[in-house]
Amino acid sequence: MKNKKGSALVEASLVIPVILLTIMALIGVITDLYEKTTVSYQEHRQEMVQEEEEEMMGEAKRMADLLKGLI
Repeated sequence: MKNKKGSALVEASLVIPVILLTIMALIGVITDLYEKTTVSYQEHRQEMVQEEEEEMMGEAKRMADLLKGLI
C-alpha cells in the first residue's frame, strides 16, 4: 500500500508540470491569435473608413464643382 502511494506521488509530480505547461502554452497561443486578429480587424476597419472618407470628399468636390458651374 505504501509503495502505491509513493509511486502515485512521483507520477503526479512528473505529470502535473507537463499538464500545466501545456495549458499555459495554449493560453499563450490563443492570446497571440486573438491579438493578431484584433489588429487585423482594426487595420481593415481603418482602411474602410479611409476609403469611405475619400469617396465622400470626392463627392463633395464634384458637388462643389457642379455648383460653381451653375453660378
